[in-house]
Amino acid sequence: KVQHKTKPPGKERPAGQVFQAWPAGPRLRCHQARSKTTQAVLFLYGIGGAETEVKKVVNGRTFIQFTTGSPQEAKDSEVWFQSLGAFYLDGAIQVAPEQMAKSDTMIFISGAQDIFQKSEALLKIFGGNVKYLGEQISAASSMDLASLSYLYGSLLGFFHAVRICEAEGFPVGRFGDII
Repeated sequence: KVQHKTKPPGKERPAGQVFQAWPAGPRLRCHQARSKTTQAVLFLYGIGGAETEVKKVVNGRTFIQFTTGSPQEAKDSEVWFQSLGAFYLDGAIQVAPEQMAKSDTMIFISGAQDIFQKSEALLKIFGGNVKYLGEQISAASSMDLASLSYLYGSLLGFFHAVRICEAEGFPVGRFGDII
């Protein structure tokens, strides 16, 4: 069973309820805005005994992070989760929320191959086009940044080209036909 919950601002769980929210299965998944946010949530913002509580929850389990972050953040997260006795996979979702759980939903994953293989069926619930990029933990975040750089760079190049055409009186529709 997969649960997806989005909490609007002001509706987040109080720190003491974070761990009760996760079922006792072998895998956890998280999608926060930043890797550091995930760590802050798990450490209960430093409220007494947090590291002990985190270890109880994640020890021996696989944590799958779907967070846009840098390759270094992926490396740091892996070290941090391993220090707590957890296994770690880093992921990047390549679609908008309304495109989730479809056969062509692309998700990049990197980390230990045996952990990926144990988690693959679960990952395919989120998206049918899971791309395992290897054991280098930073591979998913690197590919995420590379693909987004290509996409947005291409869009900016296209918009610039349209402005050139407009400035020179060349029909933009004709430009579209050419490219």
